[in-house]
Amino acid sequence: MTLDCAAANLRELDADEARGRLQRALARHLAGCSRDEDGAVVVLHDVANMSPEHVPALLPALSEDGAYAYDGESISTTRGVFVLTAHLPATRAAAAAPTDEKTFTNAAKMALLDAMRAKTSDDDATALAFRRRIDVAVPANA
Repeated sequence: MTLDCAAANLRELDADEARGRLQRALARHLAGCSRDEDGAVVVLHDVANMSPEHVPALLPALSEDGAYAYDGESISTTRGVFVLTAHLPATRAAAAAPTDEKTFTNAAKMALLDAMRAKTSDDDATALAFRRRIDVAVPANA
């Protein structure tokens, strides 16, 4: 499943409705995956450009032992693999320099946090929580 986090149709909705749509889409996908299989793969596309008000909808997906409520059931996110994509020009130098995975991951997480902070003047606790949930970052050529 690919979920466009910065989709225009989400931006047109009230923040609560947009978060609800994101959560329903993720819960339906995860609920439809067999527990006997390896789990679900979800690509969260363009997270750096999503509305900051929508970010809380993704936190349960990326949390350890996270879950969504759907049709009266708790849908676990622990068997899901979540791949985030983001265009982060600030990581270009880190990707070009010989560096280790941890250094690049930290640079990417900081660039993502900076991108999210630039879109809001509110408390950035949600963006910081989002940043903490990212395990590994790898450079990709566009």
